Amino acid sequence: MKNIFEKIIDNEIPAYKVYEDIEVIAILDINPISYGHTLLIPKKRIENFVDSTEDMSHILKILKELSLRLKEKLEADGITIITNNYYGQEIKHLHFHIIPRYEGDKFDDSFNHKEMDLEKVYRQIM
Repeated sequence: MKNIFEKIIDNEIPAYKVYEDIEVIAILDINPISYGHTLLIPKKRIENFVDSTEDMSHILKILKELSLRLKEKLEADGITIITNNYYGQEIKHLHFHIIPRYEGDKFDDSFNHKEMDLEKVYRQIM
């Protein structure tokens, strides 16, 4: 069964496409958390960034270009880029949120900081 992104890619569902090429599509998010909130989606179904064996160079190139374009055209003060993997991923199809940021926008990008033994974490990673 097709997910919502595949239906948009196949023009079965309308969307505001702000960029499209042979590999990716970028659309305005239908539930934006900021003015100009955009989703960059590979056309090939890739479940998530972490497990992907695909070359991401083109996706990352377009991600940067779109981020700069949104910042300039929408006069944003900055850009937040988010992708979820596993937990928090509502649609099992890789996509990047490009979220223009504006002074005073009240976008909550805070994390619940936790005290931890960084030496222990470091040893576990290494």
